[in-house]
Amino acid sequence: MKTKTGFLSLLFLILVSCSNTKNDSSEKFIQYLKNVHKIAPSRTDYFLIINCRGCMGCEEAAYEYYSTHNTLWQKIHGIISLKFLDRMEDDLKLTTNKMSIDSNDVIEGLNLPFNGVTFVRLEDSKIIEIRNLSPQSANQDSLSSFFCIR
Repeated sequence: MKTKTGFLSLLFLILVSCSNTKNDSSEKFIQYLKNVHKIAPSRTDYFLIINCRGCMGCEEAAYEYYSTHNTLWQKIHGIISLKFLDRMEDDLKLTTNKMSIDSNDVIEGLNLPFNGVTFVRLEDSKIIEIRNLSPQSANQDSLSSFFCIR
């Protein structure tokens, strides 16, 4: 009986810890959006974040896909880091009114699970979904499902 009670206590502690981490990430991200980009999230919001913490091919493929599918601009907020912007300077196709630029690379230091190319879904100011693009899914067919709003 003691073992079962101990196990249940441990399980509860793990669940509470995981829940608090997700809430902390949501709060950090919301503050980042408000302070850096002057974005106040609505009931449901979608974000594409491109920074230089992942595969360069993935970042370029996602950027190209986003820039050529203008219907995404109305649904998904695009945010790019200054490091990525500097690297892509010669190939820029978007104007700054279509994507927000993190001019101080604040996103890089937030300790959030946003590596390279990340799709984030917020509902009621809480992170509900995080998708990171992998090298295996950086082709046209996979990118369409990566950008799919569920």
